[in-house]
Amino acid sequence: MIRSNFRILVILCVVAVSVYSVPIIAKENIETTTKGNVKKVGKEENIKATEKITEKGSNKIIKRSNEGKNRTKDKSFFFLQTSSMTYHWNQNPDRNNDQGLLGLEYHSSSKKRLYGVAHFQNSYFQPTWYLYTGRSYDFKEISNFKLYGKVTYGIISGYDDENGKYSAYMNRLGTFPAVLPSFGMEYKDYALEVSLFGIAGYIVNFGVKF
Repeated sequence: MIRSNFRILVILCVVAVSVYSVPIIAKENIETTTKGNVKKVGKEENIKATEKITEKGSNKIIKRSNEGKNRTKDKSFFFLQTSSMTYHWNQNPDRNNDQGLLGLEYHSSSKKRLYGVAHFQNSYFQPTWYLYTGRSYDFKEISNFKLYGKVTYGIISGYDDENGKYSAYMNRLGTFPAVLPSFGMEYKDYALEVSLFGIAGYIVNFGVKF
């Protein structure tokens, strides 16, 4: 009887210990899993934070690089040019096809503005000045070549009818406003431009930036 009771007591103790240890083990497993997840989440957050910092740093470097390129690309400069040939639509042998143009332009990096002055011999061999402003427009860039357009407007002075010898309205006016469109091709610091002067013809100019 005593032995039987003792066995029952031992069995009850084993069951009680087992029952008591299960929540503890489960709790420890949960805590371990939770800690592991916390560590994992913490690592992921650290990785994400590091990636964000790296990305921000890269974006700043790229932005500064682009700003530097834009500053270099949009740098103000002077443009010295001279005429190489002139063509009149009306092939009159009395017209001057060698203008001997000499011009200087200042190109501002701000909004592609430009300001210039040019001296040339007009179609009637008269010394003439063109004082102007305008804008340039970038069309396409291929390797070191750039195609662009330019529109200038200002005052032309120097035409003279020479006491009725010439009847064109320009000669009668002497000084008048003008708008001249141009198309050009640029290679590094050199440029070749074709400028239209009204319905009379066009002039080809060659220039260098500095």
